[in-house]
This record gives sequence, structure tokens and C-alpha cells, in this order.
Amino acid sequence: MKNFCSKNFVYLKVLVFFIFLIANSNAFSNENITAKNQVDNLIKDLTSYHNKNSNSKNKKKKIDILKYINLDFMARATTGKYWNKVDEKDRNNYKELLLKKILNTIDFHTKKLEEYTFVHKKVDKRGNKLIYVKGILKNKDNEKINITWKMYSKNLTIIDLEIEKISLIKTQKSETMSLLRKNKGNFKQFLKQFDNKKKL
Repeated sequence: MKNFCSKNFVYLKVLVFFIFLIANSNAFSNENITAKNQVDNLIKDLTSYHNKNSNSKNKKKKIDILKYINLDFMARATTGKYWNKVDEKDRNNYKELLLKKILNTIDFHTKKLEEYTFVHKKVDKRGNKLIYVKGILKNKDNEKINITWKMYSKNLTIIDLEIEKISLIKTQKSETMSLLRKNKGNFKQFLKQFDNKKKL
């Protein structure tokens, strides 16, 4: 009788374990789909942004990109120790300029964005906090651009973008820190020079 109960207990544990695996597998699968959809929607909006502004003398129209990216994280990550010394007005000015540069960078690297299609390759979950959506931008001439969108698992906001293994955040941080040091930490002076640079 004891052996029978012991075996039943073992079977029950195995069953619970498999149920746990299936549940987590389904949850991860749904998370993958949601992450893919987030990137697809962003690509769609970026294409729309490009189309609306390609023939315009001044690109004043904006897309609602803030629902996709974590601009606060990007601003902090690219300014390092200087961020805590900046007032709210200068922080907002920097974030606005950073947003423009992000749009310019994507537009620059993808040339004519509307001619490209994003093809998903893989979704990687990195620990509990990060998800990487990997894929390629491909056009009719079979030109390919490798892209990795890095995002928070919690709200799927993008914290970095790698284009051909070049990190947007690392590139921007290098430029920002160099300018800040050149201006001896004077953020207002840094903003004037930063605004004059067209692309990352």
C-alpha cells in the first residue's frame, strides 16, 4: 500500500511539473507573439512617418513613438552620471532632441523605409526583464539589414536598437559623453552642440 501511494505521489509530482512547463511555454509563446506585434506596429508607424515627411521641407509631423520606446531609460543611459545633475527643463530638451535623432538614425540606415519588409528570425528572452526580437529588413533587391530590438518584458518598450550589431545606445552614449566632457559638464552648452548634429 505504501509503495502504491509513493508511486502515485511521484506520478502526481511529474504531472504537476509537466503542467507547469506547458503553462509557462504557453505564456512565453504569447509573450513572443506580443513582442513581435509590437515591432511590426512600430515598423508600420515608422513607414507612415517616412511617407508623410519624405516630400516635406520640414519634418514637423511626429508619430506616437513614445508608446514604443523607453525614452527615459535611453536618456539616462546615454548621459551617465550627468543626468542626475540636470534640471527638468534640460532633461526634456535632451529627450526631445534624442527622439529626433533616433528617428533620423532609423530613417538613415533603412534608406527608403517603405521599400523594406521586416522579417522575424528569432525572439530571445533574456532573464526576467529583457526580450530581444531579432530579424532582418529586406527589400525587393534582396538587400538585408540585420536588426535586433531590445525591450523590457514588463511593458515591451524598446530600450535599444542594434543595426548590423551596432548599438544605438552605445553609439549615442559615446557621442554624448564626449560632448559633455568637452563642455566640462555644462549641459546647456552641450545641448546647443548636440542639436547641430544631424544623425547618430
